Amino acid sequence: MNYLLHTTLITLVVLVADIAVEIYVPALPSIAAFFSASAEIIKLTMGSNILGIAVSSLFYGALSDAWGRKPALILGLSIFVVASLLCIFSTSVFVLIFWRFFQGVGQGVAMVVGFASVKDFYSGERCAQIISRLSTVVAVSPAFAPLLGSMILVHFTWHYIFLFLALIASICLLMLIFFFQDTLKHKNPLSLRAIFASYMRVIRNKNYILYSFVVVITFMWLWNVITSAPFLLLEDMNVPMTEYGYLVAINVSGFVIGTILNHRYLHYVGLRNFIRFGLTLPLLSEILLIILHYTTGFSALLLECIWFFSAMGLAFVIGNATTLVLDQVDERDNGKATALLVFFEMVFGALGVYINAPFYDGTIVPLAIFTIGCVLATMLMLLILFRVDRKENTTNQVVR
Repeated sequence: MNYLLHTTLITLVVLVADIAVEIYVPALPSIAAFFSASAEIIKLTMGSNILGIAVSSLFYGALSDAWGRKPALILGLSIFVVASLLCIFSTSVFVLIFWRFFQGVGQGVAMVVGFASVKDFYSGERCAQIISRLSTVVAVSPAFAPLLGSMILVHFTWHYIFLFLALIASICLLMLIFFFQDTLKHKNPLSLRAIFASYMRVIRNKNYILYSFVVVITFMWLWNVITSAPFLLLEDMNVPMTEYGYLVAINVSGFVIGTILNHRYLHYVGLRNFIRFGLTLPLLSEILLIILHYTTGFSALLLECIWFFSAMGLAFVIGNATTLVLDQVDERDNGKATALLVFFEMVFGALGVYINAPFYDGTIVPLAIFTIGCVLATMLMLLILFRVDRKENTTNQVVR
């Protein structure tokens, strides 16, 4: 299999799995109306999907090591296609929540096995370049996925979003079956005891767990923004569906620009300084929104422009904080540590949605307060961790 074909197939798989989260977001209000369900209940369709991704991410790595990358990818995409089709025929919101969970189980294969396949096929700088491209796909897809979803909703009902996802996933599945060659050179026997032991080794790493919560708490407020934005913009601020995608693209472009700036200036600014600055941006953004809410008010355009800077800060935090987390484990545990981090991100992201959903009142205030609380908790934890690291480094230097 040539390099171009391999890269194209993996990119398509990652793209399909990633847009499956965001393309669905504009449909939340219309699904709520269809099932006569509250916003709190409808948000659980997002939470169950996130939970499905979280749970499956723990197993796909081990399965792909034992079976091979191709069988694991085929299994995941097959589950995704079937679950997407069953979402169309959901007879109640709770049935939809159930099938959204299994859709997430299918989505989970993309990041874990996709990135593992890249590491099988490439090495050195070439591997880093391909992974960087895949990361760009992950970063950029939230910008056009809501736009694509809103375009579908202009002409069709929400059911067609799931039909579209099933169709493009089926095309990817057929391409994998006929054109993808397995990249795994040596298969490892599937041992539940060995998998459990390796995960326990990571969990017992105190620094890994503490730094993980920096990323995890960030994902708690991020998923709240993602699930609350369509209700706030489409229902409470009366933004037309045709404009929704363009507005969301404003703040997502902040994330993309932040990613570019982080890559270019990380060497000069420093990883920890970027994280500090990144946390400051959403903190100030949400405080400003609360002030505006109780004084002059704000338009949807102004909201997205303010969230632009919040998203930029998010880009500074996620990538750098993830690097700090993985720096706490041995190289042999990188795969398990990554899978466990994804699990934590998704589970606590879903938990954050569940906790905050009952407090949503059609305004920015509950969402902003939750975000501010999460950011302050993250800042406090980082302050403690950075001071402990500084003391340990000083002690090590004295000993030497």
